Amino acid sequence: MTTTTIVWIVLAIIVVLIVVAIVARASRGRREESRRAEAQQLREEAASGPDLELRRREAEADQAEAKAMQAKAEADKYQAEAERRRQGASGIREERDETLRRADARDPDVETDEDGYRIDENGQRVDGSLD
Repeated sequence: MTTTTIVWIVLAIIVVLIVVAIVARASRGRREESRRAEAQQLREEAASGPDLELRRREAEADQAEAKAMQAKAEADKYQAEAERRRQGASGIREERDETLRRADARDPDVETDEDGYRIDENGQRVDGSLD
């Protein structure tokens, strides 16, 4: 082969390598641009879609918490009412027991101690409540 042919072959190889490098770089640039666009799209989806769902779920959680607080307040109110009624019943029970004690103290057929409480055959107080 002649020198001119070798030069042309070397030049052709250099041109092919340059063309391959340019194509590879362009391909890499398109791939990077595609990835940038895909990343941007993901960011936009993350900013719009889940935020709405997040706000909706947080609102539902807030509503559930408000209902729980309302139910607790209502339960506390009923608990206070039950305690008030229990105290009222206790007062009535004490009045009834006192009336029975006075009746036992007056009844000649019932043995009582000096305070008017029923006693058994051993002289021990007997629980006279009807509870």
